[in-house]
Amino acid sequence: MKKILTGLVMLSMILLLAENVLAVKPVKATPVETSDKEVKQLKKFEKKITKKISKMKAKATGADVDFDDPVDKWMWFWIFGWAAGLALTFIVFVTGLGFLGFLASACYLFGFVALVLWVVKKFS
Repeated sequence: MKKILTGLVMLSMILLLAENVLAVKPVKATPVETSDKEVKQLKKFEKKITKKISKMKAKATGADVDFDDPVDKWMWFWIFGWAAGLALTFIVFVTGLGFLGFLASACYLFGFVALVLWVVKKFS
């Protein structure tokens, strides 16, 4: 029994420590040769990527909250009303303050009314 356990320990040590004793040859860096065709393809790809990035930046800057728009302001009222209602609901569950539950319900109601107004104005 002692020989079997000793053999298992030796086998496990060999398997676990084998990767630490492997010899590794250093890789020499060789210069990469590129053809004219590859250079043209890379330039095309670079132009495409810069166009996509500029479009994404233009979209990202246009996503600000605009309360001056008579239709989209109701969408933002809806989003902020429900977000406030959700936050107050979590606070009510943590603290147990009942009057905040009433305030959360009022925020949800305000958000629902804003949602209805936004849908009516947007699609009519």
